[in-house]
Amino acid sequence: MLAPRKKLWSTPTAAINTAARLIQLTADDTMYDVGCGDGRVIIGLASNSPCRKFVGIEIDEERAREAEANVEKARRDGQIPERTSITIRRENAMEVDYSQATAVFLYLVPRGLKLLKPILLLAT
Repeated sequence: MLAPRKKLWSTPTAAINTAARLIQLTADDTMYDVGCGDGRVIIGLASNSPCRKFVGIEIDEERAREAEANVEKARRDGQIPERTSITIRRENAMEVDYSQATAVFLYLVPRGLKLLKPILLLAT
């Protein structure tokens, strides 16, 4: 398990803003958000960066549907440029092929980070 199941924490806006400043996405990047939850990180980064390809990974079907709905609402509201591709995948993050990712956002518990680190390093 990469995240606690009793209580799910949404990524704080301050963490999203800090990540956007540090990661400096380009138009050529493909950004993966592992445990994308309600999609707020992808929406925030898609609306404020030149990156045009985002993939959200979420194991929980209800949360994945919530992310998809939030992405569609952000599109309708004009927050996300039309040319931006956003895919929410219902998958176990431990079984994802990260070879296409050029940037990965993780807001996970320490155990989750430790489990995922070797998988991400193999993909580079």
